[in-house]
Amino acid sequence: MNATWITLLVVAILGLTKLLTWWLGKPRKLEALRRREREILEKMRTAAGHSDDIAIARFEHELNLVRQDLAFLTGK
Repeated sequence: MNATWITLLVVAILGLTKLLTWWLGKPRKLEALRRREREILEKMRTAAGHSDDIAIARFEHELNLVRQDLAFLTGK
């Protein structure tokens, strides 16, 4: 009887931990990706001001990757 209760308690704690990790983790990931997107756009503006085509191309590639991650997380 005690082993059943202990097992049930452990499973419940693990389930709640996983749920909270998933629930609280997604908003933080989204905010970090949005912050990274803003940083890349700012760097692109600076590179455009200096007419640095190579840096702009690199930032465009990074920006596309960040936007893909955002689309994956948001489902859009």
